[in-house]
Amino acid sequence: MREALISAQSRAGIGTGSCRKLRAQGRIPAVIYGYGKPARPISLSELEFNRFLAHNSPNAIIRFKSEDKEIADTIAMVKDIQKNPMRGSVVHVDFQEISLSDKVSVAVPVTVTGRQADDRGILEQLINEVTVEAVATKLPAQLVVDVTGLAIGDSKRIADIELPEDVEVLDDPEAVVVRVSAPQIAPEPIEGEEGAEDAETAETASTDGAE
Repeated sequence: MREALISAQSRAGIGTGSCRKLRAQGRIPAVIYGYGKPARPISLSELEFNRFLAHNSPNAIIRFKSEDKEIADTIAMVKDIQKNPMRGSVVHVDFQEISLSDKVSVAVPVTVTGRQADDRGILEQLINEVTVEAVATKLPAQLVVDVTGLAIGDSKRIADIELPEDVEVLDDPEAVVVRVSAPQIAPEPIEGEEGAEDAETAETASTDGAE
C-alpha cells in the first residue's frame, strides 16, 4: 500500500473557540496519538484532506509533511473522523501513529463481485467489513467475495475469502458474508375460499339493505 502525503501544522489552541476559528479558515483540527508520546494537536487543509478521502482507502498509510520537526515524517493512519451531522463536512480527525514494521488491526470493506447462477435468488450481503491484521504496508484496501455460480441456498463465509499474503483475519471465519435466498412467493388463495368470501359479502350487503 502506497503512502499518502498530507501537510499538517501544529496548533496551540485546543478549545472549542480555537477549533471554530480553524474551521472558518478552511482548516480541520486534528490530533495524532501513539507510541507513548503526548497527543499532538495539528490542523489540516480541509480541501487537501477531502481530496485524500476521495482518492484513498480509509486504511491508507499517511506520511505528514510539516515544518514542525515533531510532526514531519510521522507515519499514521486515520483512527476516527467526526463529521457535522447536518452538512456532512469533516470537523475533527484522530490519527494513530504507526510503525511500518509493526502489525495493526483494521476493519476492511468487503466488495461483492460476479453473478449468481440463478437470477431468481435474492443475493444478501450480511457482512460489510472484516477485521484483519497485518503490517501496514500489507493491508488490503478491500476484500473481494466472488459470488459467481452461487445457487439458491448457497453462501460464502469469511473463510472463503481469498486473502493477500501475510494478512490474517481476526473475525469468526465461519460467519456468513453473502447468501442467496429463495424469493418470497405470496401464497395462492385456497380453492373455493374466494367464492365463499364473495358470497359472504353479498349476504352482508343484502342484510344491510333489509335493515
